Amino acid sequence: MTDKVIFWFSADLVQFCLAYYFQKSYKGELFSIIDITNKPKGFFKEQNLVKFSKSWFFHDHIKVKKNPDLKKINENNAGDEGFVKSLKEDQKYLNNEKS
Repeated sequence: MTDKVIFWFSADLVQFCLAYYFQKSYKGELFSIIDITNKPKGFFKEQNLVKFSKSWFFHDHIKVKKNPDLKKINENNAGDEGFVKSLKEDQKYLNNEKS
């Protein structure tokens, strides 16, 4: 059974550089989780510098709910009228506005 190492990559490429040099002295399997947006995704798909056994793109596994439950949101914010009013008053005070 071979040893396995998982690298977590973000927009900062320092971890990628470390993986590149790490693979030269390591004989096990390398895996990657890539936490970036879609724009630089092509680089990680096409790169041949680091030989990963498997790679996962973190943002591909995030589910976005496109239709929020507005009724539930309104119920949760029902008691906030006083808080919003106090924020408006504070804003007027901080900006030296007169009512």
